[in-house]
Amino acid sequence: MQIITTKDELQQFIDDIRGSDWIGVDTEFLREKTYSPRLCLVQISTAHHEVCIDPLTIDDLHPLESILLASNTVKILHSCRQDLEAFDTRFSGGMVNLFDTQIAAAFCGYGDQVSYAMLVESICGVVLPKLYTRADWSLRPLPLPQLEYAVEDVRYLDKIRQHLEELLISLGRKSWHEQECQKSLKPEEYRIYPKDAWKRLKGAGSLDSRYHQCAKSLAIWREERAQKSDRPREWVLSTAALLEISIQSPRNEKQLMMTDGMNAGVMRKSGQRILEIVNENQPDPKADAIWSVLSIMTPEEKKKVKSIMKVLKSVSEDLNVAQSLLSNRQNVEKFVRGDVDLPLFQGWRLEVVGADILDQYHDQ
Repeated sequence: MQIITTKDELQQFIDDIRGSDWIGVDTEFLREKTYSPRLCLVQISTAHHEVCIDPLTIDDLHPLESILLASNTVKILHSCRQDLEAFDTRFSGGMVNLFDTQIAAAFCGYGDQVSYAMLVESICGVVLPKLYTRADWSLRPLPLPQLEYAVEDVRYLDKIRQHLEELLISLGRKSWHEQECQKSLKPEEYRIYPKDAWKRLKGAGSLDSRYHQCAKSLAIWREERAQKSDRPREWVLSTAALLEISIQSPRNEKQLMMTDGMNAGVMRKSGQRILEIVNENQPDPKADAIWSVLSIMTPEEKKKVKSIMKVLKSVSEDLNVAQSLLSNRQNVEKFVRGDVDLPLFQGWRLEVVGADILDQYHDQ
C-alpha cells in the first residue's frame, strides 16, 4: 500500500495508472459540524496498486480529477453520491464511465441499497472488519491499521464489478445499469441548490397551504446561510422551528423567541432576518398549496396511488429487483396529481412498467 501526501507524488501516481482499464474509488470524509463534507482520504485501487491519497496535505487535487474524467477508464464505486459530493468540494466533481456496484446489485436481486460489506462477503467470501466505522478521518497521522482498513473499501471492487456485470449481461439489464449510472453523474443528483431546498423540507406537507410560502422562503434562506457559513442547516435553524415560525408568524423578537425550537444563539445571529422573511410572507388564505404532492389526498387519489404501488410491487417481484428502482411513493403521488415528467416514464422504466401505467391510469 502506498500513501500519497504531496502533489508531485499524486501526479506521478496518476501518470503511472493512466490508461488503466479500471480503477476502484472510495473516500473518507467528515461532515458532522459542516454543511459540506470535508474530504479526508481518497482510496484508489487498480490491478497493480492500492493507494491512500491524503487530501489534507495536498492543496491541488486536479491530477486526480484528470483520471476521474478519463473516458477509457471505468471508475468503480459503491454508492457514489456522497463520494461525488465530497469531490465537488475540491474540484468540479465530474466523473465519466461509472460502474456503481450498489446500483448493479439492486438490478441483480441483492435488494435495495445493499452494503459494500455484504457484497464482499457474498461474492468474495471475505468478512470485513468494523473497527473504524466511527473513526475521525481528519486526525493525523492516521495509524497504519486504519489505512489498511480504508484500503479494504477498494480492494474488492473490481471482483464485485466483474461478477455483477456478468449477471447484468445474462439478465439483459446492462443498459439499465448504464442509464442509472449516467443519471447518478448529473450534478443535480449530488448538489443541493438553495432554490430547491424547500422540496426537501420534512413535515411541510402537513402545513396548511397558507403557510407554505413562508416555509419555502425560510428554507431557501436557511440553505443559503448554511452553505455560506459551512454549517449544518439544522444549526442555522431547526426544521421544527422553521415550520412553527411559518405557522405562528411572529411579528417581533419577543414573539419569535417564544416560538418552539428557537434559541438565543439563532435569535442573536439571524432573528432580524427571520422576522423580515416572515413579514414578507404573511399567511395567505387564498394561496395554492406549494407542496400539493404532499398535501392531503382525496380518497380517489389515495386509491389510485395504492393500486399503482401494487403494480410496481408485482413487477419488481417478477424482475427480482428492488421496488425503489422502479419508483418511490412520492413520484407515484406526483403522477396521480398529473405530473408525467418522472423517471418512471423514461428509459428502461418506461419499457418495463411505465407505459402500462400510463395506459391504465393516466387521465382516469
